[in-house]
Amino acid sequence: RAEHGVTNQVFIARIEDQNVGYIWVGQVRRVFTGEMQAHILNLFVTNEFRGQGVGARLLKRAEAWAREHHLTRIGLSVAAHNSIAIGLYEKLGYEIETQRMIKILGDA
Repeated sequence: RAEHGVTNQVFIARIEDQNVGYIWVGQVRRVFTGEMQAHILNLFVTNEFRGQGVGARLLKRAEAWAREHHLTRIGLSVAAHNSIAIGLYEKLGYEIETQRMIKILGDA
């Protein structure tokens, strides 16, 4: 990725000596415009630390990373049934931009 001028970073959340979560953020090219933007590739918080602000702090760190790389947009994908994550993202100002749809097909 670096040879194409694209970077990515993982940030790990630690409480005392315990890893409690991480976020992986990278640069991607927007499909519709070709503009570079930040994209959350993965976000994880251990069960015992969910609901304690760890995810929000990781997202804010990823946003800071994006600003440091002069990116003006940050995006992510989330499963439609993941209401807890959707609530967190909306609370932090994320909005739906596109919607992906699928249809399960039977045997061909």
